[in-house]
Amino acid sequence: AAREQGFPRLMEFEDAVALPLVSTRYATVAVESVSQPWRRGPEDHALRVNYLGGETDNALPIRYVAIEPTADWRGYSALVLDLVNPGPAELPLTLRILDARHHWELDPPPSLPIVVPAGTRADYRIELATIAAVSGRRQPDLARIQELFLFPTQADAPGQVEIAAIWLEK
Repeated sequence: AAREQGFPRLMEFEDAVALPLVSTRYATVAVESVSQPWRRGPEDHALRVNYLGGETDNALPIRYVAIEPTADWRGYSALVLDLVNPGPAELPLTLRILDARHHWELDPPPSLPIVVPAGTRADYRIELATIAAVSGRRQPDLARIQELFLFPTQADAPGQVEIAAIWLEK
């Protein structure tokens, strides 16, 4: 109910209420204050994602954080992510947007690169109309969005990102 009330804001992390809508693999998450000096006020919180490094038994792990947003994005033109990289190195990430029609083998979801420079907070605006062009795949069904994945592009490097908010713009 809280998610629907805040729409077109898809995710805000003032408290742990949103955590049931977040899943991970080889990553840990917590709702915490945004790191200094990027905090905009005492109530400025984010989902802090720590991507774990290293190898599993036979291969590099597939590491991600997945967020289940409000499903119907029709009428909006852009997805915006407010991201913080408190670390000393740039953090290359890949954003994937899954709709109800995706099929991993036959129709992989769009993969969009995002590079978050070291020690920064910035908004990353992704035009919804260009998602298919960037990925070379079909346009996602904006009425049936199921999940957003954010994962490090470098398979084995540890990293941390803070997701302060995600929203849609007209």
